[in-house]
Amino acid sequence: GVVVYKGYYLPHKHRYRGVERLDGKTVVITGANTGIGKETALELAKRGGRIILACRDMGKCRKAREDIILSTGNRHVVARECDLASFESIRKFADRINQEEPQVNILINNAGVM
Repeated sequence: GVVVYKGYYLPHKHRYRGVERLDGKTVVITGANTGIGKETALELAKRGGRIILACRDMGKCRKAREDIILSTGNRHVVARECDLASFESIRKFADRINQEEPQVNILINNAGVM
């Protein structure tokens, strides 16, 4: 197989195949209920991390959480509301994370605004 990156074809051998573990690490991923965000959350959950799905739509976020837990067996996946179009929502999310989490090791800002 090949990978297309910025219009260039890369041979299959150039794909990243790391196996690093994330046990004891906390990861926050915005826009984690669909697409690249959900796939990233799935992969990091497989590696044992505590995954915080930060999403605008809590119905979709809870569904993504269930899917990830069923697929990986990692029960350390949580759904949290965070609408990046609302400063109030961002502040509430940040306050909750500060209260609940001793640390955040990785932040993946995946959500985009069209």
